Amino acid sequence: MKLLLKLMVVAIAIALLLPIVRPDAPVSAVVSAAIEDVGSFCDRNPSTCDQGQQIAMRAGDLISHALRSLAEDDPSSQPLTAQDRTLAPAPALSAHNPQPAAASAPQRAPEYGQALPRP
Repeated sequence: MKLLLKLMVVAIAIALLLPIVRPDAPVSAVVSAAIEDVGSFCDRNPSTCDQGQQIAMRAGDLISHALRSLAEDDPSSQPLTAQDRTLAPAPALSAHNPQPAAASAPQRAPEYGQALPRP
């Protein structure tokens, strides 16, 4: 999937640079026409461009606010306190394992080629 995405990006870059590198190529005329068409979109549809600009500005504001809140050192971003930990739910008990999950011994992953343990 990553390879396909990379190939698409390279193909788009080549298509956009083709009119500059080889202006006499047949595909260059098509790419140039498409670029001109996209460039004149706002002249044909001003209300759509205004809405897109408002959405882009709002998204930029939200991203900058999120980054500022992450950078601030406020008390809400501090680690859990003892009072916070008392509010956390207790580990669940099951019929197969009456002990809390934290009390059971950690199990090691089986080595390559070994049979998986049965529950």
